[in-house]
This record gives sequence, C-alpha cells and structure tokens, in this order.
Amino acid sequence: MCGICGVKGIPLDHNMIDRKNMLKSLFHRGPDSQGEYCDSEERLYLGASRLSIVDLTSFGSQPVFNEDKTIVLVCNGEIYNALSLKKELQERSHRFYSTTDIEVIVHLYEEMGELCLSKLKGMFAFALWDKRKKSLFIARDRMGIKPLYYHHANGIFAFSSELTSLMKLTCIRREIDLRALDLYFSLEYVPAPFSMYRGIFKLMPGSFLTYSRSELRMHPYWDLDQDKSQAHMLCFTSAAERLEQLLKASVREHLIADVPVGVFLSGGLDSSILVALANHVLQRKCITFSIGFDEKTFDESPYAQNVARFLGTQHHHAVFTLRNFLDIFHSVSYQMDEPFGDLSIFPTNFLSRFARYHVKTVLSGDGADELFMGYPTYKAHQFLEGFKGLPLAFSKNMLRLLAGILPVKHAYFSIDFKIKQLLRAEEVWQDPCMRHSHWMGSFLNKEKDLLYSAALRQKINSNELSNYYYGLFEKYQQMSVLKRIQYMDIYGYLSNDLLVKADRASMFASLECRVPYLDHILMEFIWNLPTEYIYQKYLLKFVFRKYLPKEVIQRKKQGFSMPFAIWLGIKSLLV
Repeated sequence: MCGICGVKGIPLDHNMIDRKNMLKSLFHRGPDSQGEYCDSEERLYLGASRLSIVDLTSFGSQPVFNEDKTIVLVCNGEIYNALSLKKELQERSHRFYSTTDIEVIVHLYEEMGELCLSKLKGMFAFALWDKRKKSLFIARDRMGIKPLYYHHANGIFAFSSELTSLMKLTCIRREIDLRALDLYFSLEYVPAPFSMYRGIFKLMPGSFLTYSRSELRMHPYWDLDQDKSQAHMLCFTSAAERLEQLLKASVREHLIADVPVGVFLSGGLDSSILVALANHVLQRKCITFSIGFDEKTFDESPYAQNVARFLGTQHHHAVFTLRNFLDIFHSVSYQMDEPFGDLSIFPTNFLSRFARYHVKTVLSGDGADELFMGYPTYKAHQFLEGFKGLPLAFSKNMLRLLAGILPVKHAYFSIDFKIKQLLRAEEVWQDPCMRHSHWMGSFLNKEKDLLYSAALRQKINSNELSNYYYGLFEKYQQMSVLKRIQYMDIYGYLSNDLLVKADRASMFASLECRVPYLDHILMEFIWNLPTEYIYQKYLLKFVFRKYLPKEVIQRKKQGFSMPFAIWLGIKSLLV
C-alpha cells in the first residue's frame, strides 16, 4: 500500500522542490519508505511512499523494475492473486528479485501489455513507464478502491494518489470547477471523473490511460454488467453453495499479508460474516475492532461485542465522543483533498487510528449493501413501482398526514425522518432515476437556486446532476428498475463516497483497508443472480445462518453514522 505521484514534461532541474513536496505530502499513506525514479532525458519523475504489507524487506521498496530495468512501476494497492501469477510467470523464465505482490505487474505487462489488467485481482492504482515505447501506462482497479488524480495541459502530464499532492505543482492553477461544485452540493461528494479543480480529473474505475508523445488516450477495460457469469441459470441451492465458495476464497486472498490483519466489526451482517470467515480461514481467532457512541440509537457496539463473544475474537472497542470529533476535525478536514459531506469519515478515521495501534491492515464490509440490495431505498422503490396503479395524490396525502403528526426525533433513521425523506421526492415519484437522486442527495435544484448568487446561477448548468444520474440509470435500459438503481448505487454512492471515505480515513492513519466483497469475480457472480435471490440480502442471510446467531441474521440494517444533530446542541458546552 502506498501513495504514488509523478510528472512528465518538466525538466528535472526545474522546480524539483515541487516534486519533492508532492511525495512528501503522501507520507501518511506510506511512512515506511520513499523511493524515486528520475529520467532527465525523458523529463520524467516517479515517486512512491510505501506502507509495507507484503515483503517487509528493502527488496519490496518502490519503484519496482523488470530484469533489464526497461519497465518501471510505482503502485498503490495489493494484488491478491500475485502468488499464482508469479508461478506462471516463473515458468515462462521471468526472474523475480522480491516477494512483493506488485512485482508481478511488470512481468505480466512484458507478457501481455495493457491486457495484463484482465489477469489482476486486487485493488490498485499504478503508473508504469515503458522505456522502449517511451509511454506511461496508468491504471485504476475495477471499482476504484484506490484513488488516482491526473492533470494534462501545456505538454505536462502529472498524477498522484491525492489531490493535495498534485496541487504542490506550481504549474497547476487553483480554479474551481463549477460543474464539480454544483454536483457536490447535490451529492455531498464530487464524482469521477471530476475534481473540485478545473483541469484535474479522477481516472474512472475500471479504466486506464496511456500517455505517449504528449498524447493522452483513455480506455475502459471492465464494467460490472459484462456477462461473464452463468449465475442467472443456477437454482437457489447451487447459487448459495457458489456464493459461500467465492466469498470464502475472497476472504482467504484478502488475508494474505506479512503483517497482522484485523477486521472492522460493526455487529451487522456484512462485517460479522467477514469475521466468521476470517476465523475459518486462519483457523484461529482473528482481531476485531469496533467503536460506539454514548447516544444509544447510534451505538452498535453491543451488537459488535455480542458477535465478538460468539466468535471468540480478540476484540478491541473504543467510544467516539464529541470531544474526539473536535480533536480530529481539523486534521481530517485538511487532508480530504476536496469537499466531502459524509460525516462518518470522522468516526471511521477514529476507528482506523485506534486499529493502527494493533494492526497494519483491516478488512471492511463495504460493498455488501450495494451488491445485495440491502438499503431501505430498495423497499421504497419497490413500493412505489408496485403502487403505480393507485392515484398518486392519495399516496402523497397519506404520507403527508403521517409525517405531520409525528414528532421530530434525532434518533438514528427515525420513522419521521424516513417519511419526510420519502416525501422529498414527491415531485418526481414517477421517475425512478430522479426520485433516487432526491433520496440520496443533499440540496435539490430549487434549494441550490436559493443558495447561489444570480451571477453563479448563470454560470452553472442546472442539468449537470440529471446528466450524471441518467448517465448511470440509462446505461442498461433492458434491466429492471431495481437493477438500474443498484447500478447507480454501485457506480455512484459506493465508488465515489464509501470507497473514498474508506481510503482517506484509513490512509490518514497509515492503515490499509481491504474490501473482500468487491472481489470482481464475486461481484460478477452476484450481479448476474436473479434479483429475488439477492434482494434485501436474502441469499446472503440464507448462506451464513450456519455461521452466525439468529439475531445477527435477522437484525435490521443500520448504517454507520454519528449523532451530529445531537452534538450541535451541546457543542457550545465544550468550546
């Protein structure tokens, strides 16, 4: 795990301090060692700041080379099938000088070129310099678990794991991208390929780019809807057996490390399954971590502690208080690159710092809710799709009446909040794409009109949000409404919010966070299952009922959130 950066097109004797600062600003992502590669003739600089997870020796340091050093690689991430790939490559006479997992990339590239991406299982963002072709090959993993920003203008190409690092280059202008700003106010995140600055972009998940002779070319190489699985043909029992095999295999691969690996345990179904499987794979009790809150409706810690006792883990628990939030607020906000409205990044960072005292790597249950349609919004969509025959005014009036008589509560996802959120989309109830955007988003267009000045409104395209959502929703029109909503969640909320939060919160603490549910073979299998198998995690619960107590299997979904509304009322007492 690392932070990586690089520049092509600036003479190496010019502004070297900029490039040094780029790498220095990534220190938290890789405090174990830093390495650089410079080619004066090609005006090329590559840097990597390393967090040692596999091969802790100096041989595992970056950059990584092939035998004759005509291929140079800097990589952020882990390749989980590195051992099997290495064996195949050695049989073809490739020589390895380390046991680090990412060395397989340079040899696989020698064999297959850009097609090597089809063989890699893992999370990664890497830059590979091909000295013979005089070409940069830069790729990001299939779901965008690892970040990659880039800039291309005036004959200069630059990239980095973090926007803050890229902005150390004085040749890049700090100019707000109004499209990104408008999307942020709607979504509470800035979706790829945008960044908050004009001229800086995020490489899309499942894509790579090539930069050669000042020419930049973009290439997608993977999409979830590629029909590689015959899962839709399986009966329920066979699907259950295959799901168990694939998830167990994914957990086994995600546990490969030369350092201790723990698991974030909320006490919910997704993380509890990972703990149960980790115990099974390791054949010993794994290390687990949880945090709680003093506010009971937000506190999942009793559930986590019950699961830890049932599975006999080495469990560590901490409480996240308002004082903790205030203590880390400025440091986390400063490191966030660009505006990010998901407040759960603060308790996630606190949990990561807490876990880092004990381990260097953790498993997280991110992705399961999207893959198995676990969110309450799927029920709401199904309800509205099923009642399209009823008069719309009747449904709205009933919900308005109920919302009006319920008292306002600050408890976690109280019933009054759910109904009012449902009514928030009443103007677009007949449009599943737009009603989902209303439920999942922050400011509506009419609310942004009140927020923006007249001059700003003239500069902003009010269709940017609908273009973004319809781009996802309309991509596969042959699918059902629920499947298209699921695709929006996977490539919208999961990719641009949850995975960004997991990466930033953990890497601020120099902790690697792995996500076994996002193994791409597992994802392809789940995606192609019949909707009735996966809806509200039906198949997942069926498979893992033999691993976990009944109360864990039947427990209602609770997302990871903090009691910010409650804290707002008492903050003045602490400052």
